[in-house]
Formats: sequence, structure tokens, C-alpha cells
Amino acid sequence: MPSTRFRSTLNGYRLCRTVSYCVGGVGVVLMLLVVLLACCRCGIPCTTYLLSCVYWLFGVVFALLAVVVTVLAYLSWAACGEVELQQQRQPGVFQWYLVPYCEQKFDFADINREADDAERRFSKDACKNLLKSCDNKPISSKPLLCGNDITSEDQCPNFGTMASVLSATRVKAFTMACPVAGESCTLFECAANCTNTDVKAVSSGILQLAAQASNASIALSYARPLLDCNFVVDKLLGAMSDCNELKAGTLMLGTGFFVGGLMFGLAIYIMFRGSCIWDVRFITQGKSPRGLNGSGSVNAAQSS
Repeated sequence: MPSTRFRSTLNGYRLCRTVSYCVGGVGVVLMLLVVLLACCRCGIPCTTYLLSCVYWLFGVVFALLAVVVTVLAYLSWAACGEVELQQQRQPGVFQWYLVPYCEQKFDFADINREADDAERRFSKDACKNLLKSCDNKPISSKPLLCGNDITSEDQCPNFGTMASVLSATRVKAFTMACPVAGESCTLFECAANCTNTDVKAVSSGILQLAAQASNASIALSYARPLLDCNFVVDKLLGAMSDCNELKAGTLMLGTGFFVGGLMFGLAIYIMFRGSCIWDVRFITQGKSPRGLNGSGSVNAAQSS
């Protein structure tokens, strides 16, 4: 899943980069036409009007995009600020509205309370059943030594403690059921090599129960953080982990569109100003327009 998400994000970045290159390239090409017309001193009216319409259209588009992206930049700055407040658990939109709504809708507190009650109940029942076959006396009617020297089921408040108690339980030496006669042994040793089949079966059953309790304890340790609205909101906001890049990118993009719109407006002015100065009639007659010579000074004949 992380690799797939990374690849999709990378493809999105590449697409945005390609689109930005294409849009920017169109603007550059259209701007170069102004340079070409200026170098050729082209004053053909139809060309000027046609390009001015094209520039006006692109200028309006760039201006609208500049407004839209500027609004997006503002929203991204505001959203990223709210994300930072949520990560720091400080008052903000998420802490004021989203987290309380989540707690009201899903009520994770009751779910956690029910899970704790069920864990406590099952743990006590398991230790209570174990106490029927174990005590802390070396010789008694019970064949097992209680793990962790427990004397009451209240000493098993959760699955982790219960698993520890079950794993520490031993078979008493007087039973003569251990692999080495006359010595005590662990449930692991008894489950593998005990000579008494009944004690061996009991040891195997207790070990299976201990393994299940250990797995349940691990599962609950992973599940409990999930049953929290702040954690759920944090995971939903994981897609905005690159907020700083988003803020900078939208700001630069909006600035680029704004400058592009100004450039198109300036290009329209340059073309019409150039068409007035370099009128086609003066160009065809080999004269400088408006009484200017090649160097830009007033013709001597007219001045005299």
C-alpha cells in the first residue's frame, strides 16, 4: 500500500509538472511573437487585431487562473495551519468540530470501556480455572505451582498478566510426571516430554490458552490507539503531510499566472503602440514614421 500510494503521488506530481510546462510554453511562444513583429516592424492591422484578440483571451484565462490559484493558496495556508494545530492538539477547527462530531457519532469511549471489561472478565475466568489445579505449596492435591505466585483471580486484570501467569506455571515434582523424575518442570517441558498423559494434556491446553492470551494482548495494544477520534483524524489528514510544499507551490503558481496575465496585457499595448509608430505606409515608402529618422531624431528637412 505505501509503495502504491507513493507511485500515485509521484505520477500526480509529474502530471502537474507537464501541464505547467505546457501552459508556460504556450505563453512564452505567444510572447515571442511580439519580439518577431517588433524586429520585422510589422504594422499590418489584421495581424495586430488578430494577435491582440488571442492575447486578450489568454490574458483573461491567466487572470482567472491567477484568482483561482490565489484562493487555493489562501485555503492551503489556512488548512495547513489547522493541520499543525491538530497535530499539536491545540484548539482549532478539527478540535472544535470534527473530533467532537467523531466522538458523538462513534462513541469510542464506550467501545474501549467494553473491551476493557471483556478483557478483565476473561482474564479473571482463566486464572480462576487455573487456581483449581494449582497452588503455591510444593506438595498438595493440586499438581501445578501457580505462576507468579498468584492466590486470587483478581491478580489477573488483563490478558498480558494472564499470559505471564500461565507461562510461569510449573508442574510439581511430587507428581513424578516430568521428564526428569522427582524434579519440577515447566509447562513447555511437560507438554513435550511428560510421562503422565493427563498432566501432559493439561500442560498443552494451558500453553495454548497462554498463547491465545498473548496474541489477544498484542492485538488490543494495536487496536486501542485506533479507537480514538484524534488518531482517526490524524490518519485522514495524512494526505496533507506535505503542507509546506503545497503552500509554496500554490503561491508560486498563482504569482506566475498573475505575471502572465500582465504580460499579455503589456503585449497588446506594445503591438498597438508599434503599429501606430511603424505604420505600414511609411514602411512601404522607406520613410521613418511620424517624422523620425533612423536614429530617432526629428528630420532636418521638417525642422527647417
